[in-house]
Amino acid sequence: MLNAVAGSIGLVIQAAIFAGVYLTVAPLRGRSVAALYAGLGAVNGYALLLLGAMTLGIPWQVANVALGILALAAFMVSSVRRATARSVSAAAALLRREWGALAIVVVAVAFQAWMVVLLPELSIDGQLYHGPALAQLVQQGTVWGWQAPNQYMFYSDLAMVAALNIATFTGTTWFDNGAQVVHLVLLLLVINVALRVRFARAWVRLSLALLIVSAPVIWIQARILYVDIAYGAAVAALIVLIVMNRRAAGVDVLFAAIAGASILAIKPTGLTTSAVLLSVLIVVSVWRRHRAGKPWGPAIGVALAAVAGPALLACGFYIRNLMTFGNPVYPVQVTVGPISLPGIVDLSVFASGDRGSGIVDPVRWATYLASLAHGMRHGVTKLDYDPREGGFGQMPTMVIALTLIILIAQVAFALARSRARRMPLAWRGNLRMQAGLTVLALAVLLVQPSTFDARYVMGPTAVLAAAALLTTLVPMGIRFIDASAGVVALTLALGQIVWVEMNVYPGVAALRELRILPEMWQPVTPGNPWGRGANVSWLPDDAGSCSRVVLQTEGGVGASGMMERAALSTLPYGLYGESLCNIVTPVQLGAQTAGTARSDPLLTADFLIFYDRDLERWEALMSEGAACWTPLISIEATENYPEAVTVLQDTCD
Repeated sequence: MLNAVAGSIGLVIQAAIFAGVYLTVAPLRGRSVAALYAGLGAVNGYALLLLGAMTLGIPWQVANVALGILALAAFMVSSVRRATARSVSAAAALLRREWGALAIVVVAVAFQAWMVVLLPELSIDGQLYHGPALAQLVQQGTVWGWQAPNQYMFYSDLAMVAALNIATFTGTTWFDNGAQVVHLVLLLLVINVALRVRFARAWVRLSLALLIVSAPVIWIQARILYVDIAYGAAVAALIVLIVMNRRAAGVDVLFAAIAGASILAIKPTGLTTSAVLLSVLIVVSVWRRHRAGKPWGPAIGVALAAVAGPALLACGFYIRNLMTFGNPVYPVQVTVGPISLPGIVDLSVFASGDRGSGIVDPVRWATYLASLAHGMRHGVTKLDYDPREGGFGQMPTMVIALTLIILIAQVAFALARSRARRMPLAWRGNLRMQAGLTVLALAVLLVQPSTFDARYVMGPTAVLAAAALLTTLVPMGIRFIDASAGVVALTLALGQIVWVEMNVYPGVAALRELRILPEMWQPVTPGNPWGRGANVSWLPDDAGSCSRVVLQTEGGVGASGMMERAALSTLPYGLYGESLCNIVTPVQLGAQTAGTARSDPLLTADFLIFYDRDLERWEALMSEGAACWTPLISIEATENYPEAVTVLQDTCD
């Protein structure tokens, strides 16, 4: 109940942040930029604040209550109340003026939310470590003291911090796998800002943006606990704000820095990308401020101050890892010259072979282009949420074709007019902005491992697609042509979405299969509306009942990757229960028998999951307590999970 209340308060706070930022910025920067700033503040900025609090040991529940009190106190100020009253009429006016653009966003979000409710978490990484990391945040309240079945859970994961409210406000995991829907909206808002210099109408921009985000790898991932949309939206936001925002006031640098800090905090591969883009942001901001008449000192000081705050907050997981394991990027082992940071998986695994060689590798451009070409020629060949090569499907083809059609229509329209009214062709178009977007996107691809894998390059691809659509040969857009382009884009986007839902997992087709699947064969994830699955059918039926579960593991991650051989130790998310309140404690037989384990959770466990081959040794180790263990079910070995396990219940409590 406490988590549900805290999550509900958090959602109200996020809504207040969005409204406050939008109303403040819109008169100064326009509606498009204001909406993007509001989204960045309400999603990423808020998550960074929570992460900072949790790094200091303040539970997110307490932080939400404190922020709620601050918001309530602010509402007591008469000027804030008057601004709130004005916002209602402003919202009504916006609805009348931009109903087409708002309808596109609302319908897209509503459909994704519907799929989130009806589909459980079905991704491998979501069940492997993103989901368990979310459960640890919910339970522990901070980034400290985690019980991790595998060490991948220690990766920096700001997207799971941002998911806390939506995963808890109902008291059950109805929306846990919908964490990326808000980031999909952010990506739409980013593309909307990028296109505003070319297309005057908001509904046209959002139609084109929907065409881009309807790419199979982007659209399907909004309903699972991967973090690539969140990462891609942050990358795209920072690139677009650096290039398109000609102002460099403190507020502009701050929101761009929030995007850059999010890149750093969402996943550890963002370390290099955030360093590159934040450095460019600082240089460009200082230069623009100096050109505007500011002395060098204040220009540099404001830029550094605006970047430093979000960047420091983004280091929460890295600080935790440094203090706990002596390595900020644990479990990755890093050796640079005489410096060696302890870990499990060597850095070379992430920066070699198909992933690219080292930190910077121009070959990544070639693998990226080959992946795009594969999708344009063959479509998506791996029909799931991680399609690898060619995951953008025909989206680049559609964008290029639509751009060419617009250019041909512009030339024909210009030539058809009478000589007296002939419209001159503007050959330069938006080349400067297109060049800036392209250069920064290529810079990101240069340092991004695995550019052949579409899900890792959503941000640069969205930026390049937007840059292509900025192409024009006339000084001002021709309204009829642009409106026609918007209709075509919307039609193509809807067609692409229908194809994705019918062919890519987990889409509508997967939902139809789950509805008729017997409960015992259902996926083993929390909050599955179609049943819990046989492997966790022994958990209490009451969603509010919280249990203590001991889980035997092989130690999680080894030098070559996952070492686990049993289904529940490999994908433990389902063990945390529908309210994510079950305490799952991993144990290793060797550590328990050698007396090197930090504690003995076997004494207080409600349920115990042991390998069949080790069951007698566990019983011998706990000779007295084992008399209370009653076998519930046996989970047989399979080809993918060759270790059979037995689930026991302690019946003496």
